[in-house]
Amino acid sequence: MRFDAPPTGLIARSKRYAMLVEDGVVVLLNEERSPRECEISAGEGLLDLM
Repeated sequence: MRFDAPPTGLIARSKRYAMLVEDGVVVLLNEERSPRECEISAGEGLLDLM
């Protein structure tokens, strides 16, 4: 989930995502397509899928 964008000074950053983990197992992973978006990784989006 590492994100690098050296021209903008962003190195070793994390991509935007929301994850549901149950008993150590990833049940749902919502990864944004673009680092500029924050739609499916927002908490509301994750709650809507539950």
